[in-house]
Amino acid sequence: MTDVYRNKLKTQIREAYGRETYTYTTHLKNMNILVERQKHFKTAQIILSALSSGGIFSTIFYNHLNLKLISTGISTLEPV
Repeated sequence: MTDVYRNKLKTQIREAYGRETYTYTTHLKNMNILVERQKHFKTAQIILSALSSGGIFSTIFYNHLNLKLISTGISTLEPV
């Protein structure tokens, strides 16, 4: 093997490694963003579920139309 061929091969390997490292890093950052979004989504889902069930229980004990409308609205906002 000549030195020219060896240097070209090293350059190609470095470039391929750089591209792979860049791709891995961007995928890792994207995954971290999606994990944070999922945490916020799950927290909002728990809060809406608690509000919805509290509203349903309150309509059982207090027969007010406003409570029924509010609990219905929260139930429709609650993601499945």
